[in-house]
Formats: sequence, structure tokens, C-alpha cells
Amino acid sequence: MSIKNDSSDLDLLNQRLEGSSPQDILIWAWETFGPSVAATSSFQTQSLPLLHIIARTTPKLPVFFLDTGFHFPETLALRDRLMREWGLTVQSLRAEQGQESFRQQYGQLYRTDPDRC
Repeated sequence: MSIKNDSSDLDLLNQRLEGSSPQDILIWAWETFGPSVAATSSFQTQSLPLLHIIARTTPKLPVFFLDTGFHFPETLALRDRLMREWGLTVQSLRAEQGQESFRQQYGQLYRTDPDRC
């Protein structure tokens, strides 16, 4: 299926999927787009319900994780545990600029300019 990025296609699709469960929408997306569709997750506790649904309905759906190099060890441990126990297909993505180089260039953004971090 090809979906154009115009309001008429999106309106029709919205009507078609209205009232569908998250599980049904994920299955539809996977069956329609295959590996062209993905989810993102920060692996915080609020991500768990959607990740659980993905694991049960569309376990091959890629889940992108933005590894900033600044995550708490517990976040990385949860990501690894869910990959292992739930069979999630997680792809960790990293910036080209390393943590040390970033700190030298920008300092501690969370203290000086939290909107940029």
C-alpha cells in the first residue's frame, strides 16, 4: 500500500483505523509496510506498555534507541533485559560525535541550556 502525504489519504486511513486497538494498528502497519516501519523508545517506564505490545504482536518490528552516551546504567540494563526476555529487535543509534568531544564543545548543556539537550 502506498500512502501519500496529503490530507485526503490521511483522513481515509484515520477513518479506517479509528477504534482499532494498538495491537491491530501495529499489525496493520507491519503487514502494510514491513521493515519500512519502526518504533522508537527511550526505555523509560512509560515505554513499557507499547514495547510489550510490540513484543507480542510484531516482534520483528525494529525499535530504535538513541544512545546518547549519557543514559543511566539502569536504562541500558532495562533495554538489554527486554531485548533478551521479550525478543525485541532493538537497534541502538549513536551520534558521530563522542561524549568527550561533545562536552568539550558544549559543556554541560543540562545546566546551561536544557532546551538544547
